[in-house]
Amino acid sequence: MLLKSVDTEERTITAVVLEPNDPAAGATEDLHNDYYTAEEVAKACESFNQHCWQPNVEHAVQVDKETAEILHSFIVPVPARIGEQNVKAGTWIQVWKLHDDALWSAVKEGGLTGFSIACSASYEDLE
Repeated sequence: MLLKSVDTEERTITAVVLEPNDPAAGATEDLHNDYYTAEEVAKACESFNQHCWQPNVEHAVQVDKETAEILHSFIVPVPARIGEQNVKAGTWIQVWKLHDDALWSAVKEGGLTGFSIACSASYEDLE
């Protein structure tokens, strides 16, 4: 998902972590051919907020608060506009503050463009 907003003065980034794309509401699957209801997105956000709250970079490197910190992690309750992008109700958003100069440069140069849930799940094919 692409960054929705970058504040160069505060060195913060705001982006979608996960958005609902329920086929019952006419949505299409994500890049991994998965679907998420608004309820599933809310549960994932709540679980992250209660049990993790740890930023990592490139799905591998957990970082400390001197490198980056999560300022906010929440579900958008109504359709909204963040930066130049429209955001669906039920979307999980995070706001990060970047303290590390190399990480901040990577964002400014377009090398880091968004957030990912970076998770795994068990699934079953239904016919």
